[in-house]
Amino acid sequence: MSSLAAWLHDGPVQNLIVADQELAAGDVERARTILRATIADLRGALADGPREPVPAGDDVLLSVARELLTNVTRHAEAHRVVLEVTDDGRGFAGAPAAGHLGLALVAERVRSAGGQLRIDSAPGAGTRVRVVIPTGRAASPPRRPPRGRRRPASRTGARGAS
Repeated sequence: MSSLAAWLHDGPVQNLIVADQELAAGDVERARTILRATIADLRGALADGPREPVPAGDDVLLSVARELLTNVTRHAEAHRVVLEVTDDGRGFAGAPAAGHLGLALVAERVRSAGGQLRIDSAPGAGTRVRVVIPTGRAASPPRRPPRGRRRPASRTGARGAS
């Protein structure tokens, strides 16, 4: 996938999906806020080119996370998935600065998926974001062998042979 296609998919298209969900939920003002931010991102991309979701060279983190989450979907039969991202950056106090919608959009996505979001941050102490998302798989009891079933007769000891 080209970097432009990836950026569109992971950025503006996801934002539009969240805006649509907000409209369906009746929150027109929230949807308008998301749409305005998305328009600003698109205009910025037209002027400067799309920005990378993480600095170039760190795209290995995106690739690894994508592969691990794909493995959960295909193989794990999990009831929930936990994603945690921790950095040793500047951190922040309270809510992110005005005009920064990234974490707000993350919160909306997590909420719409029935998940939980926890953000721990402090100035000078970095940030930790933990997301727990249910997979939608219902819990099922462990499989047990059927009771009362006869063992198949061995070929050498089979009865009733003609």
